[in-house]
Order: sequence, then C-alpha cells, then structure tokens
Amino acid sequence: MVTTRSAASKAEASKAPAKTKTPANVSRKRKEPDTSEAKSTTTSKRQKTPSKSSSSVVLINRSPVLQLWGACVAHKVHPDLPWSTCLSAGTSVARLCAVAKGKSIGVIEEKDKDEKDSTKKSAKSERLEVMHFKLKKSDMKPAKEELLSKKFGDRYEDVRKVFEESLQSWSSDGLEDLNKAAFHMYEEFRPTVKSGQGGWGKKGELDLDTVRKVVSKA
Repeated sequence: MVTTRSAASKAEASKAPAKTKTPANVSRKRKEPDTSEAKSTTTSKRQKTPSKSSSSVVLINRSPVLQLWGACVAHKVHPDLPWSTCLSAGTSVARLCAVAKGKSIGVIEEKDKDEKDSTKKSAKSERLEVMHFKLKKSDMKPAKEELLSKKFGDRYEDVRKVFEESLQSWSSDGLEDLNKAAFHMYEEFRPTVKSGQGGWGKKGELDLDTVRKVVSKA
C-alpha cells in the first residue's frame, strides 16, 4: 500500500510544470527614462540666454545717438544755454558727421566749387563750440525733441539719463577737456555697424553699461 502511494506521488511530481530560471545575464533593474532629449533642450535654452541684460542695450542707428549725445555735452559745457539750443547743436554735429561720412563712402556727392565759395563768403556768425566742432549759430536749425525721442522708441529717457548722469562726474574745471574728448568718447560707445556703405543707416547695439564706463571720470 505504501509503495502504491509513493508511485502516485512521483507521477504527480513529474506532471508539474518546471520552474523557469532567470538567466544570469539579464538585469532585474527598472529601465531608467531617457533624459537625453530633456538635457539637450535645457542646454539649448541656456545657450540662447543673452550675456547682456536687454535693459542695458538699445537697438538704434548712430545718427540719433550722436544727436542726443551732442545735446547733452552742449548742455554740460554751456549750462547757460536752453535745452532747445543744445538740441540744435547736437543736430548740427550729427548732420556734419553724416555728410562727411556720406561723402567718404560715396553716398553723398561733393559740392561744386561755386557752392563752396558761396558758403565761405556767407555772413559771419557767432560760433558755438561743441565737441570741438565750431558751429555757426545762424546755421543751427531748430530741433524737435519729439522727433528725436521717437527714434529711440521707449528708451529715449533711459539713454538721456545715462548720458547726463555719466557727464556729472566731470567738474566745471574739466569742461574744456570734456569738450575735446567728447567725440572720441562717442566713437568708443556708438552702435557697432558694418563699415562702408553696408552700415549706412543701419541699426546697431548701444550698450549703456559701456557708456557709463567710457564717460564717467574716475
């Protein structure tokens, strides 16, 4: 009887399904999510972040910058003059520089001899020296601040404030030196554009931090 039961147990054991063994080379760790795309996106966003604060940079062409800078310098050097006259002086400086630049790159024609002679023979006028430019007051046309401010968009007051605050570091004893150096300062901080005809009338970046460094007297 014992023998019969033992034989039956062996028969049942042989019919039971065999246990599957996990191969040794198969990892049981959970698969990590693919983060390569997320890292790439993060890196891309970091690369697009500008190194300069947008509030310190103004996109504009050179002429209105020189016009406003000339007006601020004139107001500093000649504090007795009204702001409207200083604006006219800045406009005259910007116009003279634009004409000289235009002639040098061939976008403005030279005056003929008769025109030059008539200009020389024009009536003598009181002159105003601004940034080493000796301007005839009779030739200084009224300037509209509203038209100038539109060229700066909503940054006109910001730029004017930086110009004026930077000029405050110059004392009354150094105004003559300031008047001589002011145009060279402008050349250092003016918007960067292509040379020649490629940059004529084009906009560039005016960095207000650079203005402060160049103009402020230690």
